[in-house]
Amino acid sequence: MIKKGSETKQNIIEKSAHLFSIKGYYNTSVADIMAATGLTKGGLYGHFSSKEEIWYAVYEQAEETWREIVFQGARQIDDP
Repeated sequence: MIKKGSETKQNIIEKSAHLFSIKGYYNTSVADIMAATGLTKGGLYGHFSSKEEIWYAVYEQAEETWREIVFQGARQIDDP
């Protein structure tokens, strides 16, 4: 059950990131996220307490991805 919950949460983050990048944060509604994920409002709020909390999760994932790309192999460089 925990695995399914984390998969659902990741799906929400991915679909929301897509919507935010196309429509922007303010023009993306909770209803848009529900439609993209196929979740009910209760299902969505079971993972996140607000649209703002979803935004922070999307931002954290984007930052993590950016760091992985930018710093990939940096530790192997002897003299940066």
